[in-house]
Parts: sequence; C-alpha cells; structure tokens
Amino acid sequence: MSTAPILQYGQGSTYQLIKPASRKRRRIAFAIAIGLLAIAALARVTVVQAFKLSFQKLPVSPAAALITIPPVMGPWMQASVDRAMNPDFEHELGTKEYVFRDYIDTRVLAAPDLAKFLAASLE
Repeated sequence: MSTAPILQYGQGSTYQLIKPASRKRRRIAFAIAIGLLAIAALARVTVVQAFKLSFQKLPVSPAAALITIPPVMGPWMQASVDRAMNPDFEHELGTKEYVFRDYIDTRVLAAPDLAKFLAASLE
C-alpha cells in the first residue's frame, strides 16, 4: 500500500491532503459501524424470536381525503396525472387510497419545458 498522501476534494472548491493514517482510521470507523449494524440486526432477530413477536400491517387513515391535495401549492405545480394503479398492486398495497404525483417548481422550469413534461406524463 502506498504511503504517499492523496488529494481529496473538500469544501469551498479546495483540495485537502489526506494522509494514509486518516484513511486507515476511516476504514476502522467504517468496519466498527458495519459491526454495530450487524450486532443490532442479530439482536433484533433474537428478541423477536425470544418474545415470539409478530408484526402486523394495520391501515392508517389519512387525516383528510387525498383528493383534497391541491394541484398547485405556491410555486409548485402538479406535473403528472393521477391514475389508478394495477389491481394487483392495489391488492398488495392493501388500499385504494394512495397518491403518486410529481410536482415541479415553476420558478425553475420554464413554461415550454413544463408543457413538454406534462405532455410526456399523459402518454
């Protein structure tokens, strides 16, 4: 392994010198983090088995009807069409109450580009 320092892109468009020792510390810290995650995962499995826990998916009712979400919110505009999903997907989801929408910031996207995006979402 090379002991020469390397350059790494840092904040403020500058390059910082990273010495091999700090790379080694990062690898050790990464290995420790992975080890802790593995221990936590094993502990969770062990606790679930020991206490014979079972997890159940319960419905959560929305505070308001999803149809009441406005298509325009400030500078954000709905850029997709609300469509029903595949019946198999709805069955797997366990509800017919869902929203998949794209919103676009009209301050960033020009009107002609917005029209193209809307036309593409209708296809």
